Amino acid sequence: MSTTPRATSVTARWAGFFPYLAAYVWPVQLSEGAPVELFTCSAIHGAAALPANPALSRAGRLAAFAFAEDETAARELHDLAAQGSLAEVSRRVRRYLDSPESRRFACAALADVAWFTGLHISDC
Repeated sequence: MSTTPRATSVTARWAGFFPYLAAYVWPVQLSEGAPVELFTCSAIHGAAALPANPALSRAGRLAAFAFAEDETAARELHDLAAQGSLAEVSRRVRRYLDSPESRRFACAALADVAWFTGLHISDC
């Protein structure tokens, strides 16, 4: 019988994980005057500037996908993207992602994939 090896266990604090989540929910304005759009990106925008940390990066991407897949969260993020300049939207999105409700959502999403990522947030 073949089994998948468990991921190496890693513990991080929310403050250490949050930049990886925020880097994968990335506001983009393709040209001046164009609407701001949100992308759940790979590693070409915000994530490219972060220190290499495979566990945090993988978890940030998976948590960002959870926000994108959840109808309520996706609608709330979409509404934020429609309000203001790129800088304003960026600030609002980060504030939204770091809110108590979004933190609980992200922590639950991370708990669901901890078997894969090995990541546990100590202060969820």
